Amino acid sequence: MEHWHCMLSNEERTTLFPDEARMRAGVRAVVRVTAEELVAFNLVDSHIHLVLHGTRERVGRLMQAAGLALCVPACARLSAARIKPVNGRGHMEKLIGYVLAQDWHHGTYRHPALASGSFFQDLVGARVMDGFRLRLVNVLPRYRVRQAFQSVSLPPEPLEPADDERIRQVGPARLVEAAAAACCVGSELRARPSSERRKSESRRPHPFCTRAEKRARRCVSSLARKAGLQSADIGDLLGRSPRAIRHLAINGEDEAAERATRFRIALEDRVSALPRVGAESQVASM
Repeated sequence: MEHWHCMLSNEERTTLFPDEARMRAGVRAVVRVTAEELVAFNLVDSHIHLVLHGTRERVGRLMQAAGLALCVPACARLSAARIKPVNGRGHMEKLIGYVLAQDWHHGTYRHPALASGSFFQDLVGARVMDGFRLRLVNVLPRYRVRQAFQSVSLPPEPLEPADDERIRQVGPARLVEAAAAACCVGSELRARPSSERRKSESRRPHPFCTRAEKRARRCVSSLARKAGLQSADIGDLLGRSPRAIRHLAINGEDEAAERATRFRIALEDRVSALPRVGAESQVASM
């Protein structure tokens, strides 16, 4: 099977995803269109890297579809894709490391392990999307997760998912943020305070939330219940009543989403434990 490195951008190379909600909507769009052939990806500020497998004709059609699917979340019409062949296993291994490190390579000053556009989180179990499974293991059977950690300059030891005590420590606000990241949902998961909303304004402030947002809400409610967090505190953040949160907690258990959220919290903890000076010097050297 042939493999291809594909890039998308607009002619001006302007910022494509102005906020996290649009970035994550872009990721969901890419996965929806290319999931069966997707090996690796990274949506950076001004362009997009995809690694696909398939025939040249098939990949060309997929990139056309991806470009159309990305027009709305990217706030721009994308140029025709640039598609280059991947020549062998050695080239593929180097390409995977290059794609993982894109956020440092372009100086975006956020750690690449936490970048929403990167497939790193999918690779280490810190994100889950319906019907999506990375095909990297099929392309590089000997590839190990520790190599991915090394590519983003993190200690290579496997992540241990956050337990209930850790979730209780991080509190409701961070739990909501972690679940949003783990389910690939943007800030629309959190309700705006009632004082900031007009009476006629919906509690759903962003157009890109679908089943992923509902999944994240169920996940937050269930994990909060298990960790002993107050339903009222979660309800304030999600714009739901305590009764609705308790109902979601009892009837909405989602093992995959909860596990991804626990891994997301653990990943954030690992990144935050890095020496700040060391991380900044790594960014400057890329």
